[in-house]
Amino acid sequence: MQARIFAGIFLCLVFLGWFAMMAQWQQASLMTAAGDAASIRSDLDILNERLKVVNASFFHVKETLERQTADLQRTELVVHQEMPILRQLVRTLEQYDRDISTKINLLERHAGHHEQCSATFQPGNFASSEALTAAGWIVNFASMKYGEELEAFTNGPNYGEMLLEFKRAGRLTIRIQNLHAVKDEPANIAHVSLVEDMERPQAVIFHGKVFASQTSLFCINVDMGNVLRISEEYAIIVVKHIEFQCREERGLGVQKEGMQMPANLSAGACSVGQRVSSQQLESQGACNSIEREIETVVNTTHAFISESRPLRTKDRFDTKRFVKDKWRLVSVSTAPLFTETGKCDQFHVQDSGVGILVAADVQFQASYAVHIQSMRCYARDHGYDLWLLAQADYPECNIYGNFFFVKHCLVAKFLAKQRPNYTAVVIDADTVAVNVGKYKRSLDYWLSPNADLSFYVRDGGGEIAAGNYIARNTPLARDFLLAWAEFARNGRAGPGYSSADNGAIHILLVETLGFTGAEQCAKMYSSLRASVLDLKPYFNYTACTLKLFPSLDVSSAYPVPSRTSGSIMVRKLNDFFVVDGVQAAFKTKLSTGPVFHHGVKQPAIAMSSYYADLATCTPSKDSVLP
Repeated sequence: MQARIFAGIFLCLVFLGWFAMMAQWQQASLMTAAGDAASIRSDLDILNERLKVVNASFFHVKETLERQTADLQRTELVVHQEMPILRQLVRTLEQYDRDISTKINLLERHAGHHEQCSATFQPGNFASSEALTAAGWIVNFASMKYGEELEAFTNGPNYGEMLLEFKRAGRLTIRIQNLHAVKDEPANIAHVSLVEDMERPQAVIFHGKVFASQTSLFCINVDMGNVLRISEEYAIIVVKHIEFQCREERGLGVQKEGMQMPANLSAGACSVGQRVSSQQLESQGACNSIEREIETVVNTTHAFISESRPLRTKDRFDTKRFVKDKWRLVSVSTAPLFTETGKCDQFHVQDSGVGILVAADVQFQASYAVHIQSMRCYARDHGYDLWLLAQADYPECNIYGNFFFVKHCLVAKFLAKQRPNYTAVVIDADTVAVNVGKYKRSLDYWLSPNADLSFYVRDGGGEIAAGNYIARNTPLARDFLLAWAEFARNGRAGPGYSSADNGAIHILLVETLGFTGAEQCAKMYSSLRASVLDLKPYFNYTACTLKLFPSLDVSSAYPVPSRTSGSIMVRKLNDFFVVDGVQAAFKTKLSTGPVFHHGVKQPAIAMSSYYADLATCTPSKDSVLP
């Protein structure tokens, strides 16, 4: 019994020893695991710190890349905007270089060019090959018959031609017959062409055709160096008559009776009242009796030309009595004009001190030709200048991209070239002059305060208009206009609808005038995010700026605190020279109110609502209220 007890105690002791040993081993394992966990935690902490550094570096690199991408996009935009200008400048310089080289060659070849205006120059002498050579003809025909007329052709598929280079500017009259009667041959055509010069035969100024069995008369203006080319492929050419008159023999350039040439007329400048001719205005070289005269000079490059035609009596025209029935707006660059003394390189502009200025590209000038004609009527009534500006006139303004902003840069650049205090009345192209002729009223009322700039509250009273304003040539006005244009790229407007220059004018005005509270309005301007479908934020912003004016119930000139002199006029509602045509029901008043109607988009409305005869500047009596 006792032995069993001792055996049981022994077994218990062995079990307790094994258990203690296992406990120690488990404790050692736990301690080892705890050490490993601490090591892992330490490693994780190190990794976390490294990840933070990597993340910070990543975001820094990301921000740097985003900034560089934005810079590249801005650079790309600038390059995209500037590249066409640079290409055009390069093309222009290349053309100038070619023109100068051509003129030098012409002068070297034709030092004795006056001989073409002498009796010895007989381009129509077809008596012999020697006579043709003596007149300067270069002839390449296989068969020729000489005499009072010249008959010439070349057999087979080869072309026959004769060339004559002109050493003087003048008027060419030529009668050509195609003697070949085969009408079903497409190549049976005699060609009469005038090209720029021998070096540029592809630069065709005029091209006429004479078909089978036909005889045609062509009258062509030529300049020094131009080349006449008479050619055929399957025709038989008969040159029946050629006559050339030098420019001074043509009787053009004569002034109307009672008109005096300006004393300061520069060389190459043409003036009001001069008679002119233009090959570009003729129909395919036709010889007609149209008399053209410079009636109104718009600016140095544009003028209105009147056209008078012979009075038709029964079945004939009376070439001694002419009727003025058409006016054209022409440019010296696109429709060269000639007087008796030579080519019109520019128009002489009389300085009246006030000019109506329309800034619009060539396409809009054509679309609103009726409106511009009404402005011409108004300018003529009061002796104002009329100026048409396009982006090409001041290419440096193209950096602003959006034409609404480019416009104000054009005005600033234009003013910088005028005399001090010259006044530009800036008008949108879709504006009609409504008080003309016997109902005429001048701009004196709106010019009298002599403010540097004058703006007005638009119909409805919710904003100040941006399209029509008055600007005098002062440093303040020019700086303001350029600052206005800068809103195209200064990033101050919010990403939503801000109405381009119309939105920008509000914050620029209140900041320029130093009004307290402009900062809050500026924040609203930069916070605009709504689209054009939600105009409430925009008009909340404009209302913020309008509330800063002491009173818009009266027209007031506000001094500019940053300047020692100068002011900006803001006129109250319905107190400016222009109003929206719809608001006025397309009616004007005889003695008070605006004299221009804005926003008249349709030329038909401009014609029918305001004029009985726009060509003669005759207003409609139905458009004028007492």
